[in-house]
Amino acid sequence: MHFLSANAAENGLPRPTWQHSIDSSRVWGRAIASSSDAGVVEPGAIPWLLLEATGIASGPDGGSFLAQTAFIQRVHTSGGIAPASGCSLTTDVGAIALVPCSADYFFYRAHRGDN
Repeated sequence: MHFLSANAAENGLPRPTWQHSIDSSRVWGRAIASSSDAGVVEPGAIPWLLLEATGIASGPDGGSFLAQTAFIQRVHTSGGIAPASGCSLTTDVGAIALVPCSADYFFYRAHRGDN
């Protein structure tokens, strides 16, 4: 599951968050690189990203699948670009625009010998 939530490791700063569906472990990420290169990113798609883990948390029962994450990579994006209109006026506040998108996410952990 992927959503926005407060990262306790950064005094509650909102960050993109992933939570494992089995063990409830979580990781928060901060984008450190982005690509909209037309050679790999399809037109109308959100950029590919490399994110660094800025916070981790074990699940309530000690689960740690995502708590081992050091980096997250978003690739193979399709769609997701916000509409060109409908988000710039004060009268647009509260409006909802559903924008279909898909992506693949890869989670990398630090090498066991690294600190």
